[in-house]
Amino acid sequence: MSGQKSDVEGNIAKLKQTMKLYPYGTSNKTEFINLTDRQYNTVHAMNEKFFDEINTLIQYEPTEIWDQEWIALAQDLGIEKGKAFAPDDRMNLYSLKLQKLRLPKRARLTSIQKKI
Repeated sequence: MSGQKSDVEGNIAKLKQTMKLYPYGTSNKTEFINLTDRQYNTVHAMNEKFFDEINTLIQYEPTEIWDQEWIALAQDLGIEKGKAFAPDDRMNLYSLKLQKLRLPKRARLTSIQKKI
């Protein structure tokens, strides 16, 4: 693969022939989706939705892909495979802290100055 524009179609075809990527534990069929000109977000939320994203992963993926330490961390957050995720006050407090972390630096300084 040389990276020249003229090679793009051939490189895509070669990639599709050789790459195998599919959910763990399912049939080995790779589905390629053309994302050209589509907008999508690959950055995790830094608000109350962060824990929902973790829960979605835990619910979707087979348990075998997670090591016991990761599963224990998720359980400490109230996230378990096959169970509804219902954030408690502690989780809501974590969400507030996450939101503060994502504030622009100037806004963080302003809120700190108010405490002084």
